[in-house]
Amino acid sequence: LAESKGLPPYDRTFADHFAANGILAQGVEGLDVGGIRFRNIAGFAVLVSGSAGVRIDSISVADSGSRGPKGRNNTTGGVLVEDGSTKFQIVDSVFRNILGNAVWTHSRYQAPRNADGLIRGNTISGNSAGAAFCSGLVRDNAITGNGPAGGLYFCDGEIAGNRIVGNYADSYGGGLYSCAADIHNNVIAGNSAAREGGGL
Repeated sequence: LAESKGLPPYDRTFADHFAANGILAQGVEGLDVGGIRFRNIAGFAVLVSGSAGVRIDSISVADSGSRGPKGRNNTTGGVLVEDGSTKFQIVDSVFRNILGNAVWTHSRYQAPRNADGLIRGNTISGNSAGAAFCSGLVRDNAITGNGPAGGLYFCDGEIAGNRIVGNYADSYGGGLYSCAADIHNNVIAGNSAAREGGGL
């Protein structure tokens, strides 16, 4: 895990910026990634960019990711969906000991937003950050013990049936933070943050 790289410029995709990924799906339509164990990946275990109909099912990701030049979280290690990807699914998978974000979605400046996503039934535990900037349905996940960047934050869509417990942040948003979503039927407990937002 020797790669040391900061975040890409605002107008460049993560796919074009980070190498050393496990699987890169760029501009594809209809892809199933399932039953694979990823370990010691410096970039992203799976990076989906500008694609449609990608299903990630029953994968395991552990001990992956790298740091930026200043030793900070550079978001790598887990699964990233970016740049206007649609109809994607991340389901029934396990993420542990990721140095960056375990699961997240992102679109560069002026690019189309991701849409029609499903993040369901995953175990996201013991990572630097849990799930972030997620677009679509976030349902029935165990998001526990993540930190110091928190559990679930900046998501939209529907957040339901999740267990969001024991996450912490060294700044804002230990558990559930700044999500513009239909939020219901979650267990949210024991989260903390050095600043505001730790209660949820």
